[in-house]
Amino acid sequence: MEELRFFQTPAPHLKSPVSVPKIMFMVVVALIPATVWGIGFFGPKLTLPPLIICILSCLFFEWLDCKIFKKPVTIKDGSALVTGL
Repeated sequence: MEELRFFQTPAPHLKSPVSVPKIMFMVVVALIPATVWGIGFFGPKLTLPPLIICILSCLFFEWLDCKIFKKPVTIKDGSALVTGL
């Protein structure tokens, strides 16, 4: 009788043709209406400075984290931009 063997492989177990940068781009596009509404409702003076600070600080700390831990810089995938928005 033949013995069954199971192999454990690391995630992700399912492959998708959609990449992380493409998903993050779609999320940024989905956040544009909420961002525009917030700017229109609260005004650009109250909305734009915190928005710019959040986006820039997320990008900077993502870059800094990658440099400190000697990992490849992942700013281009868009995840830090989504966090900032």
